[in-house]
Amino acid sequence: MTDRAGRQPSPAIRRAHLTVLALALLVHALVLIFPTRHFLGRFGWGLFYPFRFHPDFSLPTAILVFATTLLCIIFLTRRVGGSRWSGRGTVPRLGLLLLLGIFVKVGLIHTTGDGLSNYRIRTLTAGHSEFLLEAVQIDDLGATVLDYESFVRDRTAKDRRIYLKQKGPGVIVLFSLLDRAANGTVGRSVLRRWAEDEAFLGKMSVTLDHRRPRERYDLTESRKKELAYLVTLVALVFPVLTATPLIPLYLLAGALMGARAGLLVCLSCLLVPGTTLMVGHLDYAVFPALFCAVVASFVLGHRRRRSRWIVLSALLFVLYSTMTLAATVAVLFVAVFVALELVRTGIAGRLGRGELHGSLGRLGLFLVSAALLLLVLRLAMNFDPWTRYTYAREIQVNWIAGGDRPYWLVTNAAEYLLAFSFCFALLAAVQSLLSIRKMTAGTGKDLDSVVLSWSVVLIGLALGGGQHGETGRLWAFMNAIGCLGAGRLVAVLFRRRPWIPLGGFLSILILSRFCLAYF
Repeated sequence: MTDRAGRQPSPAIRRAHLTVLALALLVHALVLIFPTRHFLGRFGWGLFYPFRFHPDFSLPTAILVFATTLLCIIFLTRRVGGSRWSGRGTVPRLGLLLLLGIFVKVGLIHTTGDGLSNYRIRTLTAGHSEFLLEAVQIDDLGATVLDYESFVRDRTAKDRRIYLKQKGPGVIVLFSLLDRAANGTVGRSVLRRWAEDEAFLGKMSVTLDHRRPRERYDLTESRKKELAYLVTLVALVFPVLTATPLIPLYLLAGALMGARAGLLVCLSCLLVPGTTLMVGHLDYAVFPALFCAVVASFVLGHRRRRSRWIVLSALLFVLYSTMTLAATVAVLFVAVFVALELVRTGIAGRLGRGELHGSLGRLGLFLVSAALLLLVLRLAMNFDPWTRYTYAREIQVNWIAGGDRPYWLVTNAAEYLLAFSFCFALLAAVQSLLSIRKMTAGTGKDLDSVVLSWSVVLIGLALGGGQHGETGRLWAFMNAIGCLGAGRLVAVLFRRRPWIPLGGFLSILILSRFCLAYF
């Protein structure tokens, strides 16, 4: 196995790790099978959405998804052995990973109810449906973007548009472009079969009529028809977007660990419950891909000393920042990574003046490039991130802050662990401890800096974020990078049969789909 991450553990340590991993799988399964109150009742707040078994769960479909996915995992892990990452076959492997990620997402959508129709209705009941409902009413996208702040505040003066208030103009641009694609001549001809289904249109009307008064939209019949096409396109596109973090993750993991371990990282990522099972929602699709792309391009640029990768990272960050305040976490991650890299090279005795200036220079290049690009956006589309997100943060503080802090710290951690998977969280934590030991011994690698950056940033979100629940959604952008540590240990502990733990993670995914009303 090509694994540049370090030596193999002793048999005793390996057995201990395997025992703890098996216990984590068992605990996660028990939490799913039994109501949450048996485990976390003293904390009161239900994790995710109310737990319930799906009465219309399709066991044959679930078995088909499980068997097909497991066979693909076995095929991929056996085909990718000791080949070099830069060798031929990278593009086919990445293509197979993307297809498998889309298959798992779509397959699980069809394990309950009538699949696509349920997915579309759930998309319309999620908070981010505000963006779809606004997009179909925008006639002049350019004017809306140029005066976005007035648009947001005018639209929300009397109505509770809580999500619209907190996001940047990039979100409206994205959904408006999807709306134009869905309702163009080509889009309508392709989507007509699903968008004009009478059963779906009936469910959609009932869903819109039952929104709370301050969240209700009075759409004309033509707008409702336009919405039907838009939500249908979203239901077809978002499963693809959910798999896109695999692209930057594949490039980053392969460069840091080698072909086989990098592949296992990506396979682990597509089995994360809190990403794969969720509704068509930016927090599970677009945001994770952008965060992972910012981190991957910066780390690769820093590793290879390539300025163009650093500038690309800044460009992706600016794109991310036009959508959400959470983009600032990417800057924090980059800064923590550079600091840990300096610590690692200092402990190893390799921190000379050139290394110090080079690392700080690359961080400076990232920040300056981002600032210049934001200035261009300010001049071109009147996007002022300070004004936009100062107002957004005020909304967030009034909505989700305050209360008993220890209570929310424990509850937020419990919810995120269930979303990310107890198993992945355990593996990532163990890898973080191993990375600390390696760095203090002077044998750390850049992989260790990335893994520890993930841990530091996640702890910072828990302690300093002031979040009240929904961490499985709001911290979902961290999942892909977190799989670096988890996938690396899978590669080390299961050298010959990595499909065994991946099969266990897949079982948890299927069980989660059965037990939880994820979407």
